[in-house]
Amino acid sequence: MRSPSPDVIPKGRSATADQLAGSVSVWSPKAADRMRAIPVVAAVALGSGLFFRGFNDIAGQAVFTLLMAALLGAALWGDAPSERGWRATLPVLAPALAAFGWLVLGSIAGTPAAPDLVPAGLLSWLGGLAALLAGWWAARHPPLLARVIDLWLALSVAHLALGLVLVRTGATDAFAFWPVARGGRFLGLIGNANVTAGIAGVTALLAAARVRQAIAAPRRGRRDTLVVAIWSMAVAIALLALLATASRFTLAVALLLLAALVAPARRRIDWRLAAAGVALTALAALPFAPLIRSRFGLLGDGIDTRWLMWRRYAGMIGDAPWFGHGANGFPAAAAHSLTEVTAARFTWMVNSAHDLPLQLILSGGLPYVALLAAAAGIAAWRVLRFVWRRPVAAQDAGMLCACALLLALSMIDIVLDVPTTIGVALFLAGALWGRAIAPPLQQDGAIG
Repeated sequence: MRSPSPDVIPKGRSATADQLAGSVSVWSPKAADRMRAIPVVAAVALGSGLFFRGFNDIAGQAVFTLLMAALLGAALWGDAPSERGWRATLPVLAPALAAFGWLVLGSIAGTPAAPDLVPAGLLSWLGGLAALLAGWWAARHPPLLARVIDLWLALSVAHLALGLVLVRTGATDAFAFWPVARGGRFLGLIGNANVTAGIAGVTALLAAARVRQAIAAPRRGRRDTLVVAIWSMAVAIALLALLATASRFTLAVALLLLAALVAPARRRIDWRLAAAGVALTALAALPFAPLIRSRFGLLGDGIDTRWLMWRRYAGMIGDAPWFGHGANGFPAAAAHSLTEVTAARFTWMVNSAHDLPLQLILSGGLPYVALLAAAAGIAAWRVLRFVWRRPVAAQDAGMLCACALLLALSMIDIVLDVPTTIGVALFLAGALWGRAIAPPLQQDGAIG
């Protein structure tokens, strides 16, 4: 049995139906109105940071937490899960909350490098948890989840298109808050080329999943053709933005995931139209070719710099192996550890470890990472078992590819050290996890 859609409100719901759906809400016209508003709230909460530098500062962390709390609060007000629904989350939430407890303990018993910044970091952590739970909640309402993704895609494409227009018109310094280009690379309104590349890659993957879903429809009419055209345009804009960032690793991984995503629908693709679209996108991308070529020419230098950073930051683990340097403590701890001229020359401005495991260890210590790894491992096992045992819907495949892209990028860059991208990643991960642990009678069939 599917969760009730806001478009179809049952006249009477039995206690058994509520229990199966994991819901304790009483459905009414007012409840339906609240449910219809949730996709808009979710899209604004998840997408507004795209226009404000990813909320990547202390004030931004507070705003991010407030937005994620508002999203989760609106979701639970619209349809509160039952006790049974909450119990299903305990295998993941228990170690995750234990990790948060350890992080809090470290801020008290340890020696945080920046004690005044710890509260903002802890609040941001709770904002991430709210994003995860919002995704889990949305998975119980497939139509709402689809609308959230569609609205977020609209905001993301608008953000990327606006940034590209500013670059094309030479207005890269029109707004001090939005330096959309530096050194020829597209920074987006987030202000970081690699983070913008990650967002562009996620946008391309989720839009491509919509294309795959539309072309796999058993009966395709004019409306389906229009849908394919709209989402194909979204993919093209996202790929242009990705090329403009000249982010080497992101480009390679995103193209591989795109190929894997559309492969199941290859028999229903009109390859003449696909070839025309690829050709037009390639022509539009020609201005970025010299920049991309020069970036690949500097690949060796980039690897050397990363290796220098990672060796230095790995050496910092021994300074605080149990509690780390505290939430938001990495920049201060890294600055205080600059004792070599070479390291200071190349890494004095770096405020992130550019590697997710290292960043987490340096923030909360080894026990903190072990608890988070346990939570992530349990959730990943449930998701992989879910996708292995049944046909994978196009939307699920898109979310899975998007999460894989962000996780891969977080191994070499700051993509998952920025609140906005953290929120998007955890929402999508929560939605996949929610799909995997939902009662069997509630899940919908595969699409695409």
